[in-house]
Amino acid sequence: MSELATTAPPPPLRLIRRSRTHGIEVLSAPDGRKDENQALDIVQHLGRGVVETAKDGSRLCLGGGSTPLEVVDTGDWRRRSLPDDSSGCERFSFSPRGSYLITWQRPSPDQFPDGSLRCWSLTDLSLAKAFHCKLLNRGGIDATLAWSGDEKVAFHSTTNTISIYDGSLREKLATIKCDSLKAFSASPGMIPYGVAAFVPEIKGRPAQVKVYQFPFPDDSDGQTCAKSFYRAQDCKLTWSPHGHGVLVQTHTDVDATGGSYYGGTGLYLMQSTPKKKGEQAFECLVPLPKEGPVAAAEWEPTKGK
Repeated sequence: MSELATTAPPPPLRLIRRSRTHGIEVLSAPDGRKDENQALDIVQHLGRGVVETAKDGSRLCLGGGSTPLEVVDTGDWRRRSLPDDSSGCERFSFSPRGSYLITWQRPSPDQFPDGSLRCWSLTDLSLAKAFHCKLLNRGGIDATLAWSGDEKVAFHSTTNTISIYDGSLREKLATIKCDSLKAFSASPGMIPYGVAAFVPEIKGRPAQVKVYQFPFPDDSDGQTCAKSFYRAQDCKLTWSPHGHGVLVQTHTDVDATGGSYYGGTGLYLMQSTPKKKGEQAFECLVPLPKEGPVAAAEWEPTKGK
């Protein structure tokens, strides 16, 4: 039998469009076997507001209006509403596999006594866990509460601490102490799970990024790699698709060298797993083809380059 005959057809390609006239619509694109000039088909009208999509496209969440958040299953377009106190919420995000929805609203002791950063199980829309959170970290919800790629471990940041929970958030498994923590990023990879933590420059001390693995190696705090550098007020942490390494893109508001009006930048590579037990993993400054600011840096999506 030919390869063409045994290959399953590709899943439908769907697009989300938002306009003032029609609100949010889901459109189905031609599959390439029909007239390429065929118009897009409108699959669903979802109303108005803000929309967030699960990474696998299996679910959508609609919010931002005066009505409670709605979770939409894209297989059958079933709609389910969260409790009334979710109305007006505009900050929400799905966990990597779409099992949980995380929402954040401005703190209100009367309205959210257990905390306004809330995690909902999408099996039955029950509240799995709530955390007190006055402000989200720069980077949004994913920089405050994040899961590993298989959703078996979750990371939650507070002042000077990253707490590690089981994936359902029922049990705290471990704690990483990190003074002056400003941002963190969880690896999309599987066990051992990685997390990178950023500490900015403070009182003449250099900035640092530390990479940890969980479960912690024997007799250690889990740190597998560390890099210190100056000229780093903020940074962007970008993990490779399989979680073997992280790109660290640093930024300052002012370029001390005078080379750029837009501030100073730096780019570093840090690996998460050392070659030998007890050693630190590899890290380096990424060589650039020419001097100048780094506008963007991304991983090749399939080969970890």
